[in-house]
Amino acid sequence: MKQAKKRLSLYCGFAEEIRAYGIEEAARRISERGFSTVEMLETAKEPQNGVIADVETARRAKEILDRYGLSLSCYSLLARLWTPGMTKEYAAWQDARIRHFASIAAALGSPFLHHTLATVRDETPYGAVLETVVSRAIPHVDYAASLGLTVLYEPQGPYFNGCEGFGTLYRTVKAERPSIGICGDVGNTVFVNEDPAPFFSEFAREMRHVHLKNYYLNTDGGDVTRNGTFVKDAAIGDGELDLAPCITALREANYSGAFAIESKDPRSIDQAEKLLETYFFV
Repeated sequence: MKQAKKRLSLYCGFAEEIRAYGIEEAARRISERGFSTVEMLETAKEPQNGVIADVETARRAKEILDRYGLSLSCYSLLARLWTPGMTKEYAAWQDARIRHFASIAAALGSPFLHHTLATVRDETPYGAVLETVVSRAIPHVDYAASLGLTVLYEPQGPYFNGCEGFGTLYRTVKAERPSIGICGDVGNTVFVNEDPAPFFSEFAREMRHVHLKNYYLNTDGGDVTRNGTFVKDAAIGDGELDLAPCITALREANYSGAFAIESKDPRSIDQAEKLLETYFFV
């Protein structure tokens, strides 16, 4: 399964290992596990609390990653371009925060900046949220491009998820900035009660990076979907989502990016390899 392993990227756990062990020890441990790429997830509200807090530190971190044969497949950032009751001050703070972490992503050598858009819902109509998010997203696409980064969006949250909700957002921004792409997440559409296969069938050719995960559906607790059912995290090969059509759609679209392991279950690595060997490298 060497071919598949080369396409796997460690997502869940990379940031945590840096915080726990420091970048040198984290890089050593991850390299010894056979990975050649990693994905950063940054959730800190303030730059000084970031996993890697400034550009100079990021440059030194890249030197260490290079020494261990590791590169960034993507840099993901939890951000909000719209939230209920958003003020001008909040928007300006969030914009500055995104620009700061975009600079970190570039210094780490990531080709992509993936940031979230609107993760909370209220009674605000979709069209109003769409207008705000598009107007705020485009300057970040331009700033990222000035750093050599391509911005990716993924189906996520209550507004911009699923074929229609995400598709409208993506096509609207892409009409203004054709350089953007998609981070294909095989699990997120369940939160708007859509199977992932149609999403991948429609958008696989736009995908530049992919998150692999799985869920147990209709559980007694966990995260809640749009219609009020519950889902819980599962190992990639143990969940109830059929990932085969998603991987097949990527193969047919000649997908050339990484497959990032968004699962904390250690079994997911071997299961992801088997998934790719069965449906992608055929």
